[in-house]
Amino acid sequence: MLAPQQFLRRLAVLVPPPRNHLIRYFGVFAPGSASLMLLEVVPNDPTPSVPVPEASPGQLEPVRARRLSWAALLFRVLAIDVLKCPLCGGNRQIIACVTDPPIVEKILDHLHLRTKAPPVAPARAAPQQEFPFE
Repeated sequence: MLAPQQFLRRLAVLVPPPRNHLIRYFGVFAPGSASLMLLEVVPNDPTPSVPVPEASPGQLEPVRARRLSWAALLFRVLAIDVLKCPLCGGNRQIIACVTDPPIVEKILDHLHLRTKAPPVAPARAAPQQEFPFE
């Protein structure tokens, strides 16, 4: 059994100091370790332990995309395949991406589509409920 003050002293020691990292490394993994600075921890051998199949001369190695394309995102989220033609079912190809605002406005004007965003309606209050006892 501990006295109340002894218990609080021991408990206070366990509280981490403010604005300090809660993970501390010691020994070889410490930030200023001489072994870590000499790279004794990390092997210098660049050859992988798992054999990687060699690519043939005409075959390019697959490159993993860091981000999904907009078409892949639309397909994943909304199940819409924008790269599939609705008439023939063939695959479409992206040939250009127009981002210049004046050119986009000309194209939309030519297609008789809106060039300006619809106006934002002002917020309105919720309708007042009718109470049966009135």
